Amino acid sequence: MITAVVKESQRQVEAHRIAFYRQMVALDDRFKQLEAKLQQVKANCGVV
Repeated sequence: MITAVVKESQRQVEAHRIAFYRQMVALDDRFKQLEAKLQQVKANCGVV
C-alpha cells in the first residue's frame, strides 16, 4: 500500500518536473523571439 503511494508520488513529481522543463524551454524560445524583434525594431529606428 505505502509502496504504491510512494510510486504514485514519484510519478507525479516526475510529471511536474517534465512540465516545468517544457515551460522553461517555451519561455526561452519566446525570449529569443522577443530579442530578435527588439533588434529588428532598433534597426528600423536606426538605433544599433
